[in-house]
Amino acid sequence: MIFKFRLSICLLFLVFNLSAQEDKYENTNHIYSKNIRTVKFHISGLPLSTPMVNLGSSTQLVLSFDDVDADVKDYVYTIQMCNADWTTNESLTTFEYLKGFDEDELDNYRFSQNTLTSFTNYKLNIPNNNMSWIKSGNYILKVFEDEDERRLVLSRRFMVAEPLMTIASGMNLPVVVSNQRTHQEIDFVVYHKGIPVRSPQSEIKASILQNGRWDNAITGMTPLFVKENEMSYDYQNKIVFPASKEWRMADVRSYRTYLRGVHKIERVDEGHDIFLKTDTKRGYEPYFFFYDVNGKYLVENYDRTFLNGRRFPSLADTLMFSGDEFTDQERAQERSRILQQQELHKDALEREQELQDVVSDYSLVYFDLEVKQEVYGADVYIFGELSDWEIKEEFKMEYNPKTRSYQNQIFLKQGFYNYQYACIHENKPGVIDLEELEGNWFETENDYLVLVYYRPFGKRYDRLIGVRTFSSVR
Repeated sequence: MIFKFRLSICLLFLVFNLSAQEDKYENTNHIYSKNIRTVKFHISGLPLSTPMVNLGSSTQLVLSFDDVDADVKDYVYTIQMCNADWTTNESLTTFEYLKGFDEDELDNYRFSQNTLTSFTNYKLNIPNNNMSWIKSGNYILKVFEDEDERRLVLSRRFMVAEPLMTIASGMNLPVVVSNQRTHQEIDFVVYHKGIPVRSPQSEIKASILQNGRWDNAITGMTPLFVKENEMSYDYQNKIVFPASKEWRMADVRSYRTYLRGVHKIERVDEGHDIFLKTDTKRGYEPYFFFYDVNGKYLVENYDRTFLNGRRFPSLADTLMFSGDEFTDQERAQERSRILQQQELHKDALEREQELQDVVSDYSLVYFDLEVKQEVYGADVYIFGELSDWEIKEEFKMEYNPKTRSYQNQIFLKQGFYNYQYACIHENKPGVIDLEELEGNWFETENDYLVLVYYRPFGKRYDRLIGVRTFSSVR
């Protein structure tokens, strides 16, 4: 009873209109039920990865989420194929792109262990013996609560690739002079030797994502120049992204130790309250480089013993190398070492993550953004993977004129979080503005993902046959 009262505080402004949202969000990443928290979907053993695997690979994707009702529900899942633009593919039947069942029970669950907040953690590994895919392309994973009336509770996008085309990419100085200190422009070339492309403008579509985000992805691009076995996307002022700045950090992996970004930890009857250090507006502040996880988060508990007494380092641990006393080379070497160790021990990391998912507790995390005056004509939100890359009412900041700051408290699981402050202006209701409070700087490190889709004349689905990932600083 105490927990439900506590949860109601953090969800006070969260309103769900299921019938309206299903149409709007059915083929995107979205949570439809207020009892579903901390949804992660990634490659097994790599919790910061984009959910994408190669066709025919043994690599699995892992979906994990918490049900804070702390009971056992009948969840079922299904997979649907989508077109390159993420509309549902109506041309193929399920049996033409799936092997096995087209629907299955999600019955792998564990109850929280020694936590003040009770929850049930559900986990799904795909592909599995009951369901796998046989074609490349875009897919949407949907999870339903299977009661008298089936109810959609969450959906997640993922991609299956068959890398038959190679892609060369590069960062260029933006053509528009006013963007040269604030934006990043990208060109890339697709090589398709051995793949017959008769009409590139109609058969080829490309998308590019910044830090795995779909909300600002550039999609539906066709080649600008075409040569023999080569297609160039050498556009001017088209493949351009605001660079933003490195992400703010909230390290709430411990309730005993003040980690990065934490000002105060209070033990209350219902659990813990964590007060972060006061943030300030940095739109016009000088740029400062430090390693982040590009807006994502990790579930991790520093206060528990670890699998076999060993804790594998995460990319969040590279933050200890962010001070002035370390050279760029030392930082890069440490990051490379951790990445190599994670790749070598993916199975052990996944087992450890399963433990972390059930021993990591929840708390109210208090955010405070100091500003000289309230942002005129705009609402302010906490934004990042922690908000599902969406603008949600739960993450809306309220202005306190006494402290001259925006404030909010979010119900979060123990972990390491990246976040930024986004503005939604009255005259641009659909535009997520990070520049107002965060600023943009062209040297910011961002990850980019290029996806190339191929649908020859007469075919009924978009194959994903070209993939390229790269960093803006490497």
